[in-house]
Amino acid sequence: EILENENKILLNVGAIDTTRSAAPVARGSFAGRSLHLVQFAGPVQPEWFSRMTESGVEVVTYLPSNAYLVYGSAEQIAKLQEVAAQRAEFQWNGRYEDEYKIDPAAGAMMADPAIAVQRNGESSPLFSIQLVRDGAANPATVGTINAVRNGDVVSEYELLNYHNIIAPIPPAMLGAI
Repeated sequence: EILENENKILLNVGAIDTTRSAAPVARGSFAGRSLHLVQFAGPVQPEWFSRMTESGVEVVTYLPSNAYLVYGSAEQIAKLQEVAAQRAEFQWNGRYEDEYKIDPAAGAMMADPAIAVQRNGESSPLFSIQLVRDGAANPATVGTINAVRNGDVVSEYELLNYHNIIAPIPPAMLGAI
C-alpha cells in the first residue's frame, strides 16, 4: 500500500490520484493569496524543497505522499508552476479546491442540515475553522464567520501559522465561509 500511495496526495476528504488527475493548469491571476498543492516524484530532497520555496510561496504543511500545501500570490504560484513544468522532480501541482477544505461530515451537514440535529441535537453545531494566518485576508473571513454564526465564539486563537476559530454555525452557511 505504501507504493500505491506514492501517486496520491492524502487529504482528509480523500486521496487525489495524481496519475489520473488532469494535467496542471496555469492558475492565472487572482486577488490576494491562494492555496496550492505540490507533489514531488519521491521523498523530498532539500534542493527540491528550495526550488519550490524560491518562488516565494509559503509552505503551510506537508501532506502524504511527498506533497506540500503552499500559499501564495498569483505571481508566486505562477513562478512555482513555471519551475514545476521544467523540473522532473515536480510530479504534480494544482489548485487546492474548495471541496478539499470541508470535512466530509461537515459537507454532509451542508447538504442536509437535518443531519446536524440528528448527530448533535442542535441546528447549529460547533465548527472549527482553520485559516492560514494572513493579516490581509483573515479579517474578511472572520467578518463572514461573525455574520453567519448564531452564538458566541467558543474559542479563537493562533497556533503556528494558523488562525483558529470555534463557533456555532448553521451548516447551510458553511459555504459562505
